[in-house]
Amino acid sequence: MKKFIILLLSSFIGFSAVADDHPKPKLSQGYEMGKHFLLDAQDCKDTKDGVGRLLGAADEIFDQIKLHGDDKTKKWNKEKWAKAAFFSELAANYSTVYQVWCKRRPHK
Repeated sequence: MKKFIILLLSSFIGFSAVADDHPKPKLSQGYEMGKHFLLDAQDCKDTKDGVGRLLGAADEIFDQIKLHGDDKTKKWNKEKWAKAAFFSELAANYSTVYQVWCKRRPHK
């Protein structure tokens, strides 16, 4: 069993050493890969629009909680808060993507 594990580990090490030999694309200004941007202008616009839609969805759920939270059950409130938190976190994640790959994207 020990020989099998050693053989298995050595094969993984060998494969990972071979995988590092391929040329890596150079990033110029941190945003280009060769001649193509990692996210093009349309992808950046879609990302920005998506952040707005996600924030709008979270805001709508927060408004529902404000209006009906006192009248509804604990389960309803818990579900609504979970949905609002989910949409808010998703918007934050997409905002990070937009900030990193789109906001400082050089213009032609």
